[in-house]
Amino acid sequence: IHFKYFKFKKPDFSNLFLNGFAHIQHHYMFNANLKNNKQKNPHWYVNSELDPIKEALIVYNNILDDYMKQTDISVIIATGLSQVPYDRTKFYYRMKNHKKFFKELNINFENIQELMSRDFIINFKNEIEAQKASEIILNIKDENNKKIFGDLDLSGKSLFLSLVYDEEIRDQKINYNKEIFLKKFVNFVAIKNGMHSSKGYIYSDLPLINSNTIDISEIKNIIFDFFSKEYLAK
Repeated sequence: IHFKYFKFKKPDFSNLFLNGFAHIQHHYMFNANLKNNKQKNPHWYVNSELDPIKEALIVYNNILDDYMKQTDISVIIATGLSQVPYDRTKFYYRMKNHKKFFKELNINFENIQELMSRDFIINFKNEIEAQKASEIILNIKDENNKKIFGDLDLSGKSLFLSLVYDEEIRDQKINYNKEIFLKKFVNFVAIKNGMHSSKGYIYSDLPLINSNTIDISEIKNIIFDFFSKEYLAK
């Protein structure tokens, strides 16, 4: 769609943001034929003969090929970040029924706002109830003393939380005043394969990139400089 509009409108500048490959890396990097890739995904998660990373690269090559074939444009391709494989398998879960779970813990909340993936916000009647609940929730751990919730941010009567537990959930129980099995309250989301690295990559046919290493914030200056020279030339 972007390329069709790009050719039709012929803008001076256009920015295309492609983020799908990042999700493929996050969840399927262990299936890729990469150097030092010692981890493997379970067979029930994805067939070991499949390589979603390779499949995604073929799609990206086709997309980029459309732009690189154009002779009347200048191109900057930047990844911003990159990803490297985790050194172990990390499981992602989300709460199945937030209200039911926290009622089991006798948490007196007003309502719960579900956010993306593992994140959510618990709203309370007052700041005292919010503070009391945050202390209880932060101390919820499994039998091996591993925390269930993290990334806690208490703001007035609201408490932001993430389900940060990353072990495979089988028969684990939490250390509370009654027996609570985690598996009863969560849904499996994904297995995390790749994590972000601050090292990114950039390609351009512009002569303005003179260094092998630049900060990502410099990309905007490269674009500004390019258009400044273009318009001054006119």
